[in-house]
Amino acid sequence: MRLLFLSIIILASMLVNAQKTINTEEILKNGIKINFTEDGKNFAKIGLGAQIWARFSEFNEKTSPSYGDKRSSEFDISLRRSFFSIYTKFDRFTVFSMIGVSSQPNNTATTTGKNAEFFLYDMWGSYRIIDDHLTLGMGLNMYSGLSRYSSATSSKALSADVPFVACPDLTKGSQNARHLGFFATGKFGMFDYRLTLAKPFNAENIKYNVTKDKDGKITTIPTTNTAYEIASNNLAVKGYFTMQLWDKETHEMPFKAGTYIGKKKVLNFGVGFDYTPESTITFNTNGTETLNDKFHLAADVFMDLPLKNGDAITFYTGIFKFDYGQNYYLNYNVMDKHKQLGEPQQGTGIAINSQIAYLLPSKSAIKLQPYYTFDYKNYEALNDIALHHNMGLNFFMAGHKAKFGLEYQLRPYFSGANFDSYKSMGIFKMSFSI
Repeated sequence: MRLLFLSIIILASMLVNAQKTINTEEILKNGIKINFTEDGKNFAKIGLGAQIWARFSEFNEKTSPSYGDKRSSEFDISLRRSFFSIYTKFDRFTVFSMIGVSSQPNNTATTTGKNAEFFLYDMWGSYRIIDDHLTLGMGLNMYSGLSRYSSATSSKALSADVPFVACPDLTKGSQNARHLGFFATGKFGMFDYRLTLAKPFNAENIKYNVTKDKDGKITTIPTTNTAYEIASNNLAVKGYFTMQLWDKETHEMPFKAGTYIGKKKVLNFGVGFDYTPESTITFNTNGTETLNDKFHLAADVFMDLPLKNGDAITFYTGIFKFDYGQNYYLNYNVMDKHKQLGEPQQGTGIAINSQIAYLLPSKSAIKLQPYYTFDYKNYEALNDIALHHNMGLNFFMAGHKAKFGLEYQLRPYFSGANFDSYKSMGIFKMSFSI
């Protein structure tokens, strides 16, 4: 960590000494960039950014904060994300590192005795072996498989946050959707690919109570015929393959944008998978246990279409088939301080994520983009289908570099396995990055 901070300070001082007057338009376009060669192909870029939320949330039923307050809703302000990054390219080498804080609500601070979690998002290096066709790398990275938004960039997301349904290991087995492993990526004409061999982080779903007799037979078990996450020593294999019919997206970085704000014409069709052998466990009624493979499949389509008046349409739909094992189910939400905002997120079954947005015509730098996103989750552990709705409006002041967002959410509250009602949430988001 100290080395990374020192690197940021050194690079920033180099930039100031090399350029007495800073071109703000250039920084908004290319970030803080130091060229090592005159052609600009060898460089270092310093990035920083933050996403700040003001949120009004309606609580789930039959829950209350730990301090005993019986309110049914709450207004809060939180630091959703903040980061510092260094991206370096030299000849065929690329090195990327990013550190930051993820999810700091008001009950996480030095004064509360629970400090904000400051950690590595990314730390990886790669080497371009065959032009655009093959690049190999390793480290803590987000070159994930399965779908487009399994490697989403939050700073360029369409809605207030990335779609969690696309990240099946977000809270178990990964570090903020990153993993330690090897990756290969490249292009062949309109075809783009990425493959990953990863070592999952150790994870357990619950601290289940299991006792065995002297013969090793289970005598006390948790809920039977239900899969639970376990720490797996096996390697995970992930892949994502796209056919890019219009403008080509870069594969030099793993992150995928949610909207190009009319600056790129994109039509991509993708398929992917995510496989980890023997990574969940099921306890059977006869006292035995079964290890299950996690095997997920997905297919998606993404379109960003600029129109003649400076307006644009953004569209995405992803279909997911998740298999964690029998009746696996995970309920959670981000910055859920008192466990009152949870909703069905991951589970064995079928899920769909759809997004659509329209960028309004504008002759100024300020642009408006209303949008709607939708989650459909049909998980075998639930008796009812879970539907989630987001409606919002983006205000772009300087593209994705400086923007505001308003979003209204209807999230499904489940009482046990049954749908009970919708709970609402309103989010005001301020986001900036360079």
